[in-house]
Amino acid sequence: MSQTPIKKEESNDQDDKFEFKKYINEGKLPLKADNPKKKPQLGTIQANQPIPSIFDNLFNLFKVINTTYTFLYLRNSLTITFPLLNSSVKQSLKKELTIGDLSQLREICPQIIELNYKSLASLALEINKNVYTDLNPELYTGSTVSQSSEYVLVIELLETQERSSKRRRREGPTMKANIQRQKLDFNNLKKAIELRNQKFLQGIKEYIKKCQLTELDPTQQLLTQSRKNQPVPPDSPSIPNDSIENCNLNTKACSIEELLNEIASESSYEGQIVQEALHTYPAVEAQYGALSRPLSQELINALYTSRNIEKTYKHQADAINHLWNGFHVIVSTSTSSGKSLIYQIPILQSLLEDNQSTAFFVFPTKSLAQDQKKSLIDILSYMPTLKNIRVDTFDGDTPLESRESIIRSANIIFTNPDMLHQTILPNANRWYYFFKNLKLFVLDEAHVYNGIFGVHVAFVLRRMRRIAEYFGNSQYRFVSCSATIEDPLQHMKKIFGVDNIKLINYTSSPSGSKKFVMWNPPYVDPKHPDDGKKSAISEASKLLIKFAEKRVRTIVFCRVRKTCESLMRLVRQELKTKQKGDLLSKIQSYRAGYTVQERRKIESEMFNGKLYGIIATNALELGIDIGSLDAVITIGFPYSLSNLRQQFGRAGRRNKSSLAVYIVETFPVDQFYLKHPILIHTQPNAELTLDLTNEVLLASHLQCAAYELPINIRSDEKFFGNQIQDICEANLEMVEESYRPHPKYLPFPASQVRIRSVSEDMFTLVDVTNDKNVILELLEPFRVALTAYEGAVYVYQGKTFIIRLLNINKRIITAHQVDVEWSTLQRDFTDVDPVRSLMKKTMHGSTNIYFGAVKATLHVFGYFKVNKQKDILDVVDITDHPVEIDSRGFWIDVPWHIIEVLSLKKINGAASIHAAQHALLSLMPIFISNSGNDIRTECKAGEKEYKEAKSERRRPSRLIFYDNCGDSSGAGLCNKAYEHTDELITMAIERIESCDCKVREGCPGCITSSKFEGGVCSGEVLDKVGALILLKMLLCQHVNLDIYADGPEIDSYHALRTLIPSC
Repeated sequence: MSQTPIKKEESNDQDDKFEFKKYINEGKLPLKADNPKKKPQLGTIQANQPIPSIFDNLFNLFKVINTTYTFLYLRNSLTITFPLLNSSVKQSLKKELTIGDLSQLREICPQIIELNYKSLASLALEINKNVYTDLNPELYTGSTVSQSSEYVLVIELLETQERSSKRRRREGPTMKANIQRQKLDFNNLKKAIELRNQKFLQGIKEYIKKCQLTELDPTQQLLTQSRKNQPVPPDSPSIPNDSIENCNLNTKACSIEELLNEIASESSYEGQIVQEALHTYPAVEAQYGALSRPLSQELINALYTSRNIEKTYKHQADAINHLWNGFHVIVSTSTSSGKSLIYQIPILQSLLEDNQSTAFFVFPTKSLAQDQKKSLIDILSYMPTLKNIRVDTFDGDTPLESRESIIRSANIIFTNPDMLHQTILPNANRWYYFFKNLKLFVLDEAHVYNGIFGVHVAFVLRRMRRIAEYFGNSQYRFVSCSATIEDPLQHMKKIFGVDNIKLINYTSSPSGSKKFVMWNPPYVDPKHPDDGKKSAISEASKLLIKFAEKRVRTIVFCRVRKTCESLMRLVRQELKTKQKGDLLSKIQSYRAGYTVQERRKIESEMFNGKLYGIIATNALELGIDIGSLDAVITIGFPYSLSNLRQQFGRAGRRNKSSLAVYIVETFPVDQFYLKHPILIHTQPNAELTLDLTNEVLLASHLQCAAYELPINIRSDEKFFGNQIQDICEANLEMVEESYRPHPKYLPFPASQVRIRSVSEDMFTLVDVTNDKNVILELLEPFRVALTAYEGAVYVYQGKTFIIRLLNINKRIITAHQVDVEWSTLQRDFTDVDPVRSLMKKTMHGSTNIYFGAVKATLHVFGYFKVNKQKDILDVVDITDHPVEIDSRGFWIDVPWHIIEVLSLKKINGAASIHAAQHALLSLMPIFISNSGNDIRTECKAGEKEYKEAKSERRRPSRLIFYDNCGDSSGAGLCNKAYEHTDELITMAIERIESCDCKVREGCPGCITSSKFEGGVCSGEVLDKVGALILLKMLLCQHVNLDIYADGPEIDSYHALRTLIPSC
């Protein structure tokens, strides 16, 4: 391959010593680079191979830009645009600077140089206009920019060295806005410029060496890649075909093995695949079973015509046979094993034998119900005998004028637990014939019914059984389907309150092989592990784009909405930067909160093959059919093994080979499975939690039951348990020897008993950009407090919005779309206080652990504007609207002598407690199945804990946790965690001691949890050593204090100044 000749420019080397103050005062800029007497020399990379001239020229160019940029940045503004930089350097260069030049510089050293197009509207928000009063306005907007363009290229040279994490924690992030006010002498300024020059020089050497190792011509590679990745404005009308290289879009997706081999052979691969964790689930051949009764020929024909089904799999046949033999059935099998046919065949056969038969199909979400309804109607369309059978949806969107007709004539109703509770059961008399003819009651996705929501649904179903029996029907059967869960038989018994159940927990449907890959992000700098690892989001972005290029249909699961939107935003940016415009419309984000119309559109596009990738929260864990998927990428451990396995099951749903990639984050639970990868495949799922002894919830449902039918203690004990009499006597009204609702629940008790958050509690987020007034999504009050305060940067579908107005009374939030390069981080703290102890146990003879009622109060008093490097640009105060939660929790009172020991070591007691809490919190998913933020703790703010003035917020020396879901009676999750406190503390000690991080503030691998990811906690107040000492002393372990360095506090008083004894 021949090199492209490049004419070498004349060097401008001469002594450029100048007076810093003179140039600043006169507003002039130095035109030369650094001192030639100390000019770094490129030298040679390999023997007899001189440096190509293009790299020598680019090094000289970078030195000029580096010096000029630094003085522009210090004197003028936070933002250096291309027109401004070009105007300042062209005199020295004797030519115009081009975007191609900058693209080549970035290709060599992307860790130093960033090029991004920003909208003029976002710059207007970001920049202090007074800065530019002495500059030509064209230098800012750019005379070379098209009048129709709303974007300008922004250049940023990044720092070569960051402060240590210790300094960053103690001093707080730097404020970039104040950099021009720092007192820098000439020597320090010169040093900063030279450091960047040296970094770029090293980048040249590494670039050439990398090309030589892969037998590529460095000059040709530089020219090709820089043209390919040259930035273009987002509003550019088209992308040149010769710079796209067709986006590598194949007409056919490559195989999983080919894809992995290609990834591992790329120069950017850094050994992320954990070899010892590789696991292949072999392909499984089908096993068929026979039904014990013959099906009608019409049903056989319909199954074959609509689904190409000729025979049933063994697990399907066994389940159907059990139903016909009078048993209830729980089906706990892998994803895409044909569970829906287990209830579709019996009800269709029953309708052929008796067209008055009815069935309830209950699903936790509307989208899943609609998906299954479509599937059933598809079969019915081939059964002329059942042409008059009516299948309907009965949910909150069903028009009032249609409901009476549905009640009178529908045979199969798709609904959800909320409608059953609020509308169907309270009006049971209107449903008499439906209950009288009920043959089948289906509860799909049984694993969803966990915690407080599960307890509510269990009591709703007992009310349903009671009404059906009153109407003379006890012959119907329950069918419940679930992902693979721990002890599904016991779970169904708790949910329905019945015993004659048969369990189907084996899968006989065919499946392709599935490759499991654990992906461990590499260190940012392998020579400096303390700098941390590359983010899981950036790794996921690269993988997703790679998969999309190869037409490997992929779903990416994120734990929280914020991660989902951040990844979508990063994917958009990378596709624009790489000019892979053909893929921009092929990847979408999907999560709860989007409007129904938006979600149905995304589901349809994925099903029809129009999308190559979806970035989702667990909203798509459930069995919505979005077509055949080839790969799943899971970012971080998703709260439980059951969730992880459910997500893996979404790929390969059409018997194809598939790929499951688990990107390990640095949180303790991820590190636990990184150390023990085999447990991902062998460890039992965490237990689901259903606390049916919750008398508060039972009392509220007895109010509803008494409204539906007067309660008779003797006959109703079998539904609600033997505690019913005491609860009725205390909470209901005795009328004519039976119990009726208490007057305070009238006229309609169900409206006062909420089984989960409902829409009237929500805030509506509205896009008011250009007066469009489009609803984006609905937000819970707690989420509003953390993410949608006035001034917050909010991300939706990868697009950024500024929250303009928060109307608490009308529950309306307005947002304006704008491109900004900064984000916001709330300034907050949470107070969690015990209200009443219900249980107590003593650990190791001295430490008391309590379970009981707690109150949590969240205070958001302001926010930071933060750039991508996490530097603070501005600090803003806002009006605090405290959010209160009454719940259940558990707490450990830390004996004061432990705090005194920490103070003698000058270790901050509050930071030690906070770190210990998050270390325990991060490990709870090993024992408890929850939704991530279902359990929370008291979080501390650096502004409150580290301020010099005496703090008014002095908190008890206590580790405390609470259920963040449900009502004042909690969700039963903390009750389960309370049972495992010994194991949690022991595991936390092991995790901290085995973590390799060297900083007191710890890392996500030891004392920080995924709560930081979702913005629930800022993670400022942490001390790893203090947490370790505290937890060991709680277990009465011997602690050799001499082996631990003293903490950062100046004396023992400052170490405990924000704490008081817990008892």
